[in-house]
Order: sequence, then structure tokens, then C-alpha cells
Amino acid sequence: MGKTEEVVHNLQSTDLEVRRGAARYIKNAIIGNTIKKRQYAKLGVIKRLVEILASDQDDNIIIQSAAAIGSFACGTDENMKTVNESGAGKLLLQIMTHNNPKVVETASRSLKIIFFSKNYPRASMFAQDEGCNVILSLLQSHNSECVREVAAIIMAGGCEDLPHLCSYYFSKGGLPLLFHLMKSPSIKSQEAAMAAIAALMNDSQEICEAVASEQFHSELCYIISLVKHTSPKMRLYAIYIISNMCCTKTLPLQYQPLVKQLIPSIIKLFSEESVRVDAPRVLAKMVGFNEELQIIATEAEAVPKLAALLQASSSNERLRENVLQALAVIASLREECRKQVVEAQLLTPIVASLKSENPSIRAAACRCCRSFSRSVKHLRTSLVDAGVALPLFQLLDDKAIEVQIAASATLSNIVIDFSPMKRIVLEHGGLGKLIGLLKSSESTLRLNGIWGLKNLAYEGEVELKQAILKELTYEGLYKLMEDEDPAIREQSLYLLRNFLFSHVDQLWDNPQQISELIRKIEKQFEEQRVKEKQEILKQVIYVVCNLATGSDLHQNSIMSSSIPSHLLHYMQHKSGPVKVAAIWCAMNLSWSEGTTPTSSVNQRSIKLKEMGFSQILSSMSEDP
Repeated sequence: MGKTEEVVHNLQSTDLEVRRGAARYIKNAIIGNTIKKRQYAKLGVIKRLVEILASDQDDNIIIQSAAAIGSFACGTDENMKTVNESGAGKLLLQIMTHNNPKVVETASRSLKIIFFSKNYPRASMFAQDEGCNVILSLLQSHNSECVREVAAIIMAGGCEDLPHLCSYYFSKGGLPLLFHLMKSPSIKSQEAAMAAIAALMNDSQEICEAVASEQFHSELCYIISLVKHTSPKMRLYAIYIISNMCCTKTLPLQYQPLVKQLIPSIIKLFSEESVRVDAPRVLAKMVGFNEELQIIATEAEAVPKLAALLQASSSNERLRENVLQALAVIASLREECRKQVVEAQLLTPIVASLKSENPSIRAAACRCCRSFSRSVKHLRTSLVDAGVALPLFQLLDDKAIEVQIAASATLSNIVIDFSPMKRIVLEHGGLGKLIGLLKSSESTLRLNGIWGLKNLAYEGEVELKQAILKELTYEGLYKLMEDEDPAIREQSLYLLRNFLFSHVDQLWDNPQQISELIRKIEKQFEEQRVKEKQEILKQVIYVVCNLATGSDLHQNSIMSSSIPSHLLHYMQHKSGPVKVAAIWCAMNLSWSEGTTPTSSVNQRSIKLKEMGFSQILSSMSEDP
């Protein structure tokens, strides 16, 4: 038996001193020594050290074992995988409640290493409330700055991975504890506290409102002052907190002028090594869908600086993801911003990122392409030249739902009628793919699928509309019109509206089909009278408007139903767009292009007048 095997064997000795010596020897032998780590790992020492953490009562052995596990976590990916699978993280968190301060500090240092190691399943640490409660108790009562720092770091990471933890920590008093740690004499503890506060507030209306309240007035003032702190991390976290409050519209009025001044400050942080990975993400959060702030960002040379970061991101996947996310936001609203991205020659690396092995990068690249797909100019030029259609199309089958959602949202814009890429997508089976999305259990994918079909049908040729209906079926369309998701119902009605535009006679061409459609429309009106959703209501009325451009059979079918009484009701609606849509319906029902018999037109006009349409129209002459 060699020395290495002997030491591992001694970990199981009944002699306390022998066990202590073995644990200490292994810890010292593997520090900074990859070869030794590999040798001991092959002998199963990681599993044995974790067993010691779970069962041994001797503080000294626990300290040595905890330190050794942290050292293994700094080794190869294989060793890290073994540490993860052994459950060491959860055990170390439990040990942090130990009554021996040295045990707690050692455990906290090792846990910090494990928590931020590659592929560590951080969510597993918070499977139950127990893990969260340990974190809160350490923040509240532990005397060690190191331990409280680690507790704040773990809270921040947990909130990023599992957003529902934010409300739990908030309800249990986590925010005041973090505010207290924020003013610690230790800069590391301050930074950890600010990171946790920012994570806690992310997209949380409730928590942002609390921070903006009178109760935490002095704390918010202090956070605002930190935008000029000497530490780049403190500046970044302070700006991130402010950006969260901007997004939730909770930033007090007196601080709102500050927001514009902070955009150049974020961009300057791109050059700070300690925060350059997260700074683009904070910029994306801050400018969001605010056109004015996006202009300020581009004027502050955000795009060329993001381009430089993208070039330097080949070995840093998180940086690449965050840069792509920032570019997607900056290019989302204004043509000038998109022009800067194109001139910086960023479309090529963006399209290349669609093929990244990292799903988060693929999704971020999709979102960049979607920002460009909002522009008619780029749909016809830049995106075509960059060859974006096929890579996006292939991502509809991606294993990651996040990527499927981002890709399908982009493709929905690409298949609009004036885009040259529409033909490419259709030639590669795009219609079938979009129909396939409608069968997903994920409502966002169904929505993107129906949105894509709506855009395909927009001013499309009758042959294309017939092909869509053949795949979708009339029954399938009607089923989508009754989906539990209001957004899907709205877009399904919009699709029906596009089908009916210019091609009523070809697509609904027999009495049975028309009667069924009339019944479906009546049902939609009845539902709106009970619980109105104005966007859905407008689409229902415009469906009638387009149906009323059909033949005598279509128009008389409408007149024989309850639809005219609903239209009469909505001509008196408080919403101008709803009233206008109802008026168009009345006009179409009483109008003839010359092919409809005059007697039919007259009969419909007389009936509409008898119902009171003329009277309401006359009263509208003074409508504001």
C-alpha cells in the first residue's frame, strides 16, 4: 500500500488522532496541486470527506475535511462534478450553524467556492425553506464578517436562479438585514449585501415599492450616493438597484433626473475588469424599452464598446450572453441604433452566436435578430445578407424551451409579407413548423406560432391562406379562438381577420361553413358582453367587418344573426377605436360594389335603420 492509499485508508481509522492526521495531510497535499487532487479523487476521497462532514463529531476533522472539499472544488471539472454529486454544498450550509466559529468560517469559505463553481446546481440548496432560514439566521446573528458575506452571496445567487425566493426572503425580514450589512466596515460584505439587495429587487414590484417607502428612505438615499463609490462593484449594484426601480416605476420623483446621467456611468464600467461581465446586463435593464435612454446610450458610444466586449468574449460565455442582450435592447426601437450595430459589423458574430453550444447565448442572439426584424429595411437587406433565416428556423427544434421561444418570436416577424426571407422559411417547411408550435404545452410557443401564421396570412395570396387552413383546419382555428390565454385568443381572431381580408368568398364558400363561423363570432360577442377585453373585442368586430365584404350570402347571414345588435351596442362604446370598428361593419353591410342585388342592399340598410344605426350615426357627428 502506497502513502496515498494509506492516508485515505486512515480516514476510516477508529483512532481519533490518526483520522485527524489523515484529513490534515490530504488538505495540505492537494492545495494547488492538480496531480495530487486527481490521485486522491480516483481513490474516492471526496465521497469519504463528505461522509465525515455528515457524521464525524470532531471539530478539527470537520475543519480539515471542509477545507479539503473546497480545494477539490477548485480543481478539474470532473472533481467539481464529484463534489456536486456528493451533496457537499448542502452539508456545508448546514455546518454553518455549528457553534464553533472556526468550523463555520472554514465551511463558509469552501461553500463560497462551490457555490460559484461551474455547473453547480444552486437551486438544490433551496429545495426546502430550511436552506433559506439558515441564510437568514447567519445574516442576523453571526459575528463573523466572512460568514455574513457568504450568506449574502448565497442569497443573491439563490434569488437569481429561483426568483420565487425573493418574496420568501422579503417576507422573513431579509431586506433590513441586508441594509445593515450594506454599511459593514468590510468592503467585501458591502458588495455582497448590495448584490443581494439588487437580486431581491429584480422585477419585484412589491420589494421595489418597499425600498421606495418612507420606512427605508435613509437606506435609499445611501444607495443613491453609492453611484459615486470608489468600488466598481458598489457603483454597478447601486445602478442596478436604481434600474429595477425604474422598470417598476417606483423610483421617487426627486431621483428620476439622475437616471439619464447614469447611462454613461454604466458604459464606463465596461472597462472595469471586476464588473465588465455584468455591466452590459445592467445597461440592458436600465434602457429597457425606453427610447430616450437608448438614444443616450448610443450617443455615449455604447455600441462600439459592446462590439469590443463581444470580440473579447470568446472565452467568457456569460459576457457574450450579456453583451448580446444589451445589443438586443439597444436595437429594439430606433433605426439609428440598428444602423450603428450594422456599421460595427456585429451581425456576423450575432448570427454565429445562433449556433453556440450555450442555450442562453443562442436565445440572446435570437433576441438580437428579433430587434432587427422589427425594421422593414433590415428585413429586406441586412438580415437577408447575414443569412439569418435558416439558423433561426433550425432553432425551432432546439432542446431548450428558452431558445425555441426566442427563435419563434423572431421568425414570426420574418414571415411578414414584404420580407424576402418569407420564401426561404416556407421552402424549408416553415408552415408545418409554425403549426407544430400550436400543439405545445408552453403558451408562449403557441402564441408565437399563431403570431407567425397571422403574419404569413397578412395580405397573402389566397393559395397561401388555403394552405395554412388546410394544415391548421377550421376546427383548429376555432379551438385557438377559445384558448385559455387571452393573448392567443386575440391573435387567433387577428389570423381569422387576415384570412377574411380580400378572400371571404374563396375560404368560407358554403352555407354550412358560414353558419358555423357566425355561431363562433356570436359566442365571442357574448363572452365580451360578460367580461370585456378590449383588444379581443376589437379583433372580433374587425372579423365581422371583413366578413361583411363578402357575398350576399355572407352579409345576409350576418344580418340574420345577433351580430347587428352587438354592433349597435358597441357603436356607443366609450372607446373610440371600438366605435370606429363597429361603424365600418355597418358601412360594409350597407354597401355594394355593384355585384350584389340592389334589393338586398336596400333590405339590409332598412333593417339597420330600423334597429337605430342611423340615429346613433347622426349623434356621432359631434363625437369628440
